[in-house]
Amino acid sequence: AVLPALVFVLPLVALLGLATRRRALVGACVFSAFLWTALVTWNGNAPYHNFRYYVPALLLVSVAASLTLSELPRRAAIAGALVLIGISAPKVPGQVRYFVTCASNIRDQHVEVGLKLARLPRDRVVLVGDAGAIPYVSGLHAMDALGLGGSGHRRIADAAVQGEASVVEELEEMSPADRPTHLALYPNWFANLSSRFGHEIDRVTIANNVIGGGPTKVIYEADWSALDVPGMSLASNDALAQEVDVAHLSSEREARYGTMQAWEPSLV
Repeated sequence: AVLPALVFVLPLVALLGLATRRRALVGACVFSAFLWTALVTWNGNAPYHNFRYYVPALLLVSVAASLTLSELPRRAAIAGALVLIGISAPKVPGQVRYFVTCASNIRDQHVEVGLKLARLPRDRVVLVGDAGAIPYVSGLHAMDALGLGGSGHRRIADAAVQGEASVVEELEEMSPADRPTHLALYPNWFANLSSRFGHEIDRVTIANNVIGGGPTKVIYEADWSALDVPGMSLASNDALAQEVDVAHLSSEREARYGTMQAWEPSLV
């Protein structure tokens, strides 16, 4: 976890720098750290994985604190630095063990999944969730189901925060030849996508998982046949006022679905 004492002591030392001749630089660091903390806290992932998303803010505050100490007399600066080191030192062994466990999780799960995928033909495309080392180790072209790694012109990054249905809508819009041939997903993250559009061919399960999205990552052969069912057509005497493909972001935007107060009676 974040070092409790540093949460209070380090910012206090940094704020004291506002009274020194380096106040402008200290102020910039502290203000930037505050903005970053506010941004990260807005994200639901902030409490996970050892609060790692706060590290940039911690580094900025550390720089500000260092600038403050540099303005003190030499002995006072050394004493202050030793106090900060003394506060954090007892937590270092635990952080080292945590880092080792995280690295082991990636080696035992992501790298192992990547090695299994590397046995596939080179023209295969894999849809990954929490990609990590998988694209690098497998050597396959990969699409990130969370949109973090980019997916060309697809809006998967926007769709992912709306849920699995929106991700599937983006995949449906793709040409069948361009869709992923395989999936490497956490079933606890993508329960519907993996069970409906994939046939399990392998899996990797690890013990003492602390960094991965789940203890088990499953490899599936993709089956998108359900997306290619022809749509229903209107009878010749019916009039189409407007249509919207719910969960498909482009269709919703074009139909102003998000701004509608209610469905009109004639809307199909």
